[in-house]
Order: sequence, then C-alpha cells, then structure tokens
Amino acid sequence: MTRIVERIYKDGIVEGKQEDILTYLKSRFELSSVDIQNKIENITDIEVLNRLIAKLYKAETKTCALQLIDEFKE
Repeated sequence: MTRIVERIYKDGIVEGKQEDILTYLKSRFELSSVDIQNKIENITDIEVLNRLIAKLYKAETKTCALQLIDEFKE
C-alpha cells in the first residue's frame, strides 16, 4: 500500500471507532454534547480508542463514562 492509501485507511478506522464511541455514549447514557464529541475526536490513536471502548462497555453510569473519557483524552 502506498503511504497515502495507508494513511487514508487508518484515518477511516479511527473515524469509525470515534463514531462507534459517540453512538454508544448517546444510546447508553444519552450523552451527546459538543464537548464530548471534541474530546473523542481528539483521540486519534487506534489502540487508545480500543482501550477506551473496552472500558466504556463496562461503565455503569454517566459519571463513570465521563471520567473514562477524561482519562483517555490525548
């Protein structure tokens, strides 16, 4: 793969994971503020996003989910 194609591919994966997190937060905790969206969109490392997703699935409250987002923001 060329570097440009590889970069586009990775960007697509990152954006997909960010959208998955935002959708999950909205459906599970009714969280959908611009602030949260900005925090999630600023996380661009795939491994960090994967760890955040795994932790969010275990979060039981809105407060816990918000704390996790703050812990993982870059």
